Amino acid sequence: MTTYNVTLRREQGQRFLAECSEVPGCVSTGENEAEAIANLKEAIIAWMWDAKRYATPLAGELSERRLSA
Repeated sequence: MTTYNVTLRREQGQRFLAECSEVPGCVSTGENEAEAIANLKEAIIAWMWDAKRYATPLAGELSERRLSA
C-alpha cells in the first residue's frame, strides 16, 4: 500500500479541505478532518483507476510516504 502526504485546512463555513499534491487534481472536502480524508482516499482511488485505464502518468515518481495531517 502506498501512503501520501495530505494537506488539511479549514475552509470558510467550517468545512475541511484535504488535498494530495502527489496525485494531480485530488482535492476533497468534508464536515470534519476524518470525512475530508475519507473523501480524498476515494478521489485518489478513482484517479488511480482512471490513470491505469487511460495510461495517464503521475506527475513524478511516487514512493512510500507518511500521511500527515
